[in-house]
Amino acid sequence: MDTTQHRTMTFDVKATWHDDPPPVYRIYVDGHLITEREFTWPGYEVYIRENLVCNLLPGPHVLNIENVNNNGNFKLAGLHIDNKAHPEQPGKDGYDLKQWTFVCDLKQS
Repeated sequence: MDTTQHRTMTFDVKATWHDDPPPVYRIYVDGHLITEREFTWPGYEVYIRENLVCNLLPGPHVLNIENVNNNGNFKLAGLHIDNKAHPEQPGKDGYDLKQWTFVCDLKQS
């Protein structure tokens, strides 16, 4: 029986950068590329709120960000899965906030 379920994920991508070209990031869930974006706004004023829908099985998953052109620095903040906040995990995923491990429970229909 397939227990894959739609999961909504909301989180902020924060950037610090100063020189051209603007930094580019990729978002992965469980190693699968979800999106790639150029961060063209001033990082000291603006963040991007990502809204994703993924089909995920119950169990542990990993969300991470990759800096494509190594210009600037990115951090993830405020992860919500199905409108439920997931706390930062500095002991598990590091203090750089570039990766987030989370667990999806089986939803009741």
